[in-house]
Amino acid sequence: MRHIRQCCVCTIALLGSFAPPALAQERVPRTHTTGLMLGYGTETNVVTSQPGVPSSANEHVVGHGLTLGYGFTRQWAAYINAGWGGFETTGGNRTGVGSVDLGARYHVPTVFRVITPFLRGGLSSRTLSRDRLVASTGRVDNVMSWRTMAAFGGGANVHVTRSLAVTGMSTWGATSGGIASPRLHVGVTLLPGAWRR
Repeated sequence: MRHIRQCCVCTIALLGSFAPPALAQERVPRTHTTGLMLGYGTETNVVTSQPGVPSSANEHVVGHGLTLGYGFTRQWAAYINAGWGGFETTGGNRTGVGSVDLGARYHVPTVFRVITPFLRGGLSSRTLSRDRLVASTGRVDNVMSWRTMAAFGGGANVHVTRSLAVTGMSTWGATSGGIASPRLHVGVTLLPGAWRR
């Protein structure tokens, strides 16, 4: 009987020695912010340089966006984002609009071990539209042009696994001339660097 009690005590002690590492492992964040980042999602853009004047119905464009980035440290990453979508002009013509962003992303501390919020800022080159009244015909024409502006925003990666996250972010572009162009993006981000861990 004494031998059985000693075996039970030894077994419990042995199992107990494995418990702290297991608990510590559960507390390790599931997030990953270094290395290559590949993202794809749906975007909505405001492309009217004067929202609401005179055709507010045409100011929103829904399209797609691709993100390519690289995390140099846990906090800092560089990114390039390309977006595109269809647009109907005031005259009823379909055309395409696009955007290209280049900048840096700063990851703030992880929340609940699976959410990585971030701030981002850089330059955005994007298609903007302007409605123009043609005096000779009395018609309103839509003029498209590319503008480069400062852009800033933020978002978060919600990790399903260390290498896969659902991403939501918003970006606000603005010029000194008063043109503003916000954009929302929801999609997924793949982080291949987490596969090696």
